[in-house]
Amino acid sequence: MVDLECQIQRLMEKKACLSQQIEADITNVVTKGMLHFDEEKRRHLLNEAAQLSYSQLRIEKINRLNDCWNADHVNFETITELQAIERYVGKNSPGLLSQLGKFMLGGGNQ
Repeated sequence: MVDLECQIQRLMEKKACLSQQIEADITNVVTKGMLHFDEEKRRHLLNEAAQLSYSQLRIEKINRLNDCWNADHVNFETITELQAIERYVGKNSPGLLSQLGKFMLGGGNQ
């Protein structure tokens, strides 16, 4: 019985240590994400996403954070949403040849 209690205690200590590490990693991801997705990058990314028919609700949700882009308002969910938008834009953006074709045919004017 004593051996089981010791094992339980060690597992609880390990869980606490892992929880602290996960929290530190999440904080680090948010901090790096806030730096990576600066105002200009967010604006460009969200404009591209809107042109590619990404969810307008999600775009507006992130746009609301423009005036308060700091650690008090930006969380892990926000950064992962921006990463998802970035992947969506990357996968759905027309390639260079398509852009060149639009330009040559006069369809690239907006």
